[in-house]
Amino acid sequence: AQQQIAGGHYSRNVVIYGNVVTDADAYHYSRSNSNKYGRLRILNKEKYVSCSQRRLMTMQKDGKQCFSVQPQLHCTDQCSPQGYVNKEVQFMCVLTSSVSEHWKKLVNRGINPDFSDKHAYFQTYNVQVPQSCQAN
Repeated sequence: AQQQIAGGHYSRNVVIYGNVVTDADAYHYSRSNSNKYGRLRILNKEKYVSCSQRRLMTMQKDGKQCFSVQPQLHCTDQCSPQGYVNKEVQFMCVLTSSVSEHWKKLVNRGINPDFSDKHAYFQTYNVQVPQSCQAN
């Protein structure tokens, strides 16, 4: 919708959707979840960062680059795994190529591509995943 304002000019209302992280989310801290959050000192402010993420696993197997189909628990750089569990995980495995290297870079940046429709490439492997993560 347009609205006429002083001087004969028009203004338009535009709605823009985007991912928003509120200050409350960015600096969230809960004493009851203190084992899940680590502290980083940034510009004299304490910022609380989650110790764990759900991220695709990557591995080399039989000359192929493999990506887990579903995200698994991953400890962030500020945290350490507290034990491991063995788990059967479905992987999508492809020959190493510039495309698979691109996917690997995305995963390393925390982006999880959707491989759920690549059934022909699925293989199941027994892997170790962190049981939990704790701040260093």
